[in-house]
Amino acid sequence: MAATATARPRDTVSMHRRPGAGLPATAAVRKRRMNVMTQRDLATPTGDRRARCIVAGFALAFTLVALSAFAEPPLPPPTPDVDSSEQDGRFVGEIRARIGHPFATVAQALAASREWCAFAILHPNVKGCICETSSEGERVTLYAGPKRGANLEDAYPIRYSFVTSAPTPQRIEIRLNAVAGPLRTRDYEFSITAEPAGDRTTRLVVRYAYRPSMESRLATAGYLATVGAGKHGFTIVGRDASGRAQYIGGVRGIVERNAMRQLLAVEAYLDTRAREATQRDRARFERFHALTEQHAEQLHELERDEYLALKTVEYERQLERQRVADAVPY
Repeated sequence: MAATATARPRDTVSMHRRPGAGLPATAAVRKRRMNVMTQRDLATPTGDRRARCIVAGFALAFTLVALSAFAEPPLPPPTPDVDSSEQDGRFVGEIRARIGHPFATVAQALAASREWCAFAILHPNVKGCICETSSEGERVTLYAGPKRGANLEDAYPIRYSFVTSAPTPQRIEIRLNAVAGPLRTRDYEFSITAEPAGDRTTRLVVRYAYRPSMESRLATAGYLATVGAGKHGFTIVGRDASGRAQYIGGVRGIVERNAMRQLLAVEAYLDTRAREATQRDRARFERFHALTEQHAEQLHELERDEYLALKTVEYERQLERQRVADAVPY
C-alpha cells in the first residue's frame, strides 16, 4: 500500500521572524555588525558615500556568487572533421567544420585576395604575404620559412594564382594554386569552400595539398626524426593498451596540421574583424594563438609572447612590402 504524505502544519512563527534570526550564526553576526556600522557611518559627513560603497560591494559579491552557482561549465571546443590521404603521389589534407559567422560575412571576407594575406600571416611558417594584380589575374605570394627569425629574403616565395568562383547565395569557392614550391615540390593547392549552415553559421571545407619531391621527402624524414619527432595529426588510427587514441603521423600528420592552422587562421580573422583598426592586428594574433592552444597536442609551437612579438614584426614588414608592390605598375 502506498504511503500517504501528511501535510506539515504551517510554521506561523517563521512569518514573524525577526531580522537575522534563522540565519547561520556567522551571517547573523555580520548582519548586525553591518547595521551598526552603517548607522554610525551615516551620522558622519562621508557616511552616505561609504554606505553606497558598502551596498555596491554586497551587490557585486552576491552577483558573483549567483553567477558561479548557476553558470554551466564551459564545453570543450568541438574538433572539426579532419581527413588526409596520399593520392597519386600527392598529399592531401581536408578539414570540414562549422564556424559561428553568417555566410554573407564569410563570403565577403574570403572573396578578396587582400583579406587572405591578413589571415595567411598567422601561420607560424608564413613569414609574409603579398597580393598582386596583373593582366593574368590576381596572385598571392606566400613566403615560407622557419617559425623563428626568417627575413623575407631568406624565405621561399610560393606564388599562388587566386581564383574565386562566381558566388551564389548558397556557395562560394576560392582556390589558390601554385606550380612550384621549395625543394622542387609542386602542385600546391589551398582552397576554401563555404556554404550557409543556418542564419548565423557557415560550413567550411578547407583543403591543402602538394606533391613532394625526392629532396623534400629526405628533408621531411630528417625533420620527423629530430624536431618533428612525436608530432602527429588529428586522424585516429588506433588505441594503445590503455585505450588512449593513437594519431596519424608522418607527412599526413603534417598536412593535417597545416590544414587545421589554415582553418583556425580564417576563424581568428573573422572573430576579430569587427575590432577597432588600432586593436585589430594584435587581437587577431592573440585569437589565433588561443585557438591553436585548444589543440596544443598537435599545434603548439611557440609560447604566446614569443609568437606575438614575431608576428608583430612580420606583419609590419608585410605591410611595408605590400605598399612597395602597390606602387609598381603592371
